[in-house]
Amino acid sequence: MTRDGEIERVLDVWFTDGPTQMPDRLFSEVFRAVDRQPQRRLARLPLRSLDMTLPRIAALGAAALLLIAAFALSLGAGRAPTPTPAPSPTATPVPSAASLPIV
Repeated sequence: MTRDGEIERVLDVWFTDGPTQMPDRLFSEVFRAVDRQPQRRLARLPLRSLDMTLPRIAALGAAALLLIAAFALSLGAGRAPTPTPAPSPTATPVPSAASLPIV
């Protein structure tokens, strides 16, 4: 027998229709079991998986502050300093020969 024939046989068994109705006795038993099953309330559900103790909160806060400070410093260090305009040289008056006193 070839492998294709085996697959066809398995698929035929898989896709055949089974029973389409459930016995009444089974339905009523399942309904009663579901009706009596206790439900977990939201108040008892764990809202978080980690216990956040005070030292852990402090360590996470300090790490966050360090990250923010490093980010701020990297932003400031990446900028080139703005050049300040140099004062222009002023002309100094040179005494002329006419203005010099004769000695």
